[in-house]
Amino acid sequence: MELSLCAAYDLSRHAAATRVDLTASETLNPPLKENFLKPFFDKKLIGTVFKKQQAAVIAAIECMQEQQKQQMQQQLLDTGTYTLSLDSSSSSSSSGSSSSKADSCGADAASSSSNNSSSSSSSSSSSSSSSSSVVVTREMVRFEASSRTVHERRYTPSVIEPSFGIGRIIYCILEHSFCSREIKGQEERVFMNFPAQIAPIKVLLLPLASQEPLLLLLQQLRQQLLLLQLSSKMDCSSASVGRRYARADELGIPFAATADFDSLKDFSVTIRERNSMQQVRMHADKAPKVLFKLCRGLATWQQILDKYPLVTVQED
Repeated sequence: MELSLCAAYDLSRHAAATRVDLTASETLNPPLKENFLKPFFDKKLIGTVFKKQQAAVIAAIECMQEQQKQQMQQQLLDTGTYTLSLDSSSSSSSSGSSSSKADSCGADAASSSSNNSSSSSSSSSSSSSSSSSVVVTREMVRFEASSRTVHERRYTPSVIEPSFGIGRIIYCILEHSFCSREIKGQEERVFMNFPAQIAPIKVLLLPLASQEPLLLLLQQLRQQLLLLQLSSKMDCSSASVGRRYARADELGIPFAATADFDSLKDFSVTIRERNSMQQVRMHADKAPKVLFKLCRGLATWQQILDKYPLVTVQED
């Protein structure tokens, strides 16, 4: 799993784009009394000069930090103009609801910069200095000192972002599950060592021959496995039993239930474990419950070996 630290600015961009309040809050006890500069706007003049940008200009000034408001107030008193930088997200969210405006303020949607050049003061205030900034005059806005009682502090937090996807998880499982083994007199076999709890297919159903009684027995077993929510796969091909076991091992199927000729006599099946290739014989009625315990991690294969007789089978 990859971990990354998502800065407050990143979260503020998400909030501005989705118009969802992603700020956190802290209750202040006791409440704090703080002084601030409250802006008063000549909205008629601002609307005449900036037209469609009116709401964005007002939102940018309202979202300023106190230090920025103090700098703007001082420059308006000194030079009569102030170059205000507009954030693109504040412009797009200015037409939204008041809640989106609050989100933009919480996200620091506006930034401002002062411009002391004489050319700015002599230029017309109705023109933007650039596509993302405007020149505000002292006639458009004034600030007055005010105070308020703060009961709650809202802020945009930094976020620990765990970055992982289903693809990475699957790749790791495949890499750690890939195994191979040598069998005397045969070529090397590969198999997927999936834990039974996460194996896509839990049980292979295998008739030793395509005889109707064997197929019927396995169909009944399959229905019982479905009731226990265990997935299964039936292989009725003409390949040898060893080849069919090998194919199931490559798919990572942890267990196999085989109906052979003895099954016709005593209604029993053999249960094979993928990793050890060992098999035990039990009555077919007990097989679903045993397989359920094995696949859910409620029993180990060694416990099954201790309880049921081991069957020796040559896989070729």
